[in-house]
Amino acid sequence: MAGVLIGVALTLSAQQILSKVFLKKNESSSGSIPILKRGDSVKKGTVSILEKTVLIDMDNTLVDFDKEFIKRWKKLRPDDEKSITQIMNRMHFELEMNFDAELIPVAEEIMATEGFYIEFDPQPGAVNAVKEMVDAGLNVMFCTAPHPLQYESCVKEKYAWVRKHFGEEYLKRLIITRDKTLVKGAILIDDKPKVQGACEKPEWIHVVFDQPYNQDVTTPYRIKSWRGWQESLASLVPY
Repeated sequence: MAGVLIGVALTLSAQQILSKVFLKKNESSSGSIPILKRGDSVKKGTVSILEKTVLIDMDNTLVDFDKEFIKRWKKLRPDDEKSITQIMNRMHFELEMNFDAELIPVAEEIMATEGFYIEFDPQPGAVNAVKEMVDAGLNVMFCTAPHPLQYESCVKEKYAWVRKHFGEEYLKRLIITRDKTLVKGAILIDDKPKVQGACEKPEWIHVVFDQPYNQDVTTPYRIKSWRGWQESLASLVPY
């Protein structure tokens, strides 16, 4: 009887030891990844992929939408200096809304033309900035909406643009959606004054990419140039 009791005691003791070892291993390997507050110092391997995800809009953020539009406008209306000035200093996010009513169809026709979206130049310093972010360990994703006037060629040409300026391997970084609020990430860099959608409180912080039509947006998060991205994003993402 004594032998049986000793055996039971040893078995329980072994189970307790194994249980403690398992719990300790579980806590260290998959228990909880520390959630960092904005601006906390970061050690390699302690940050989740979402905390390192930078979502970047394309039109007038990564690419110079207005530059290509102005070039095509001048071909159609070479003497229309008034409209060119309105575009360069536009006050409305929706480009066509910066024109007099009779010229809106002309603007919409340009934006709906096949071949328009592949011809954009990158914003100054944008390509190098993206590659620097990737090299720094950030998960960069291009998060862009198709233009409602031309879904078919717009979507196709956005993929072609990424391939042209970044290479085939960057195509997996392209997200095309009409609702950016449903996309997860740490920050969204976007020229739109207010990004809205189905989700009232998106997981990302909106970093406004500087344009004339978003100057009235009051925010501590603004990037004025791709060449200064490190300073603008230093407190928001670990790199």
